[in-house]
Amino acid sequence: MPSLTIYPNPVGDLLNFQVRGEPLAQYATFRVVSLEGKAMWETGQVNVQATVAVSVAGWPAGTYFLQCLENGAVICSEKFVNQ
Repeated sequence: MPSLTIYPNPVGDLLNFQVRGEPLAQYATFRVVSLEGKAMWETGQVNVQATVAVSVAGWPAGTYFLQCLENGAVICSEKFVNQ
């Protein structure tokens, strides 16, 4: 099963993540949601062999979840804090 590596955590301006473990299907997508379930960021395919950077500047301070989805189902998730 794939897993997500997030850094730094807590985040200041830029969230970096990498996918580890099993390769993802071509149709995998990523999103960040708040504790309330509000989608803050979403993307389609990304080069999962590289580090992906997401700007969180301007987002409210709090706890968020980076999710990896295949066919609309969350297959892995990692929690992070935005300062």
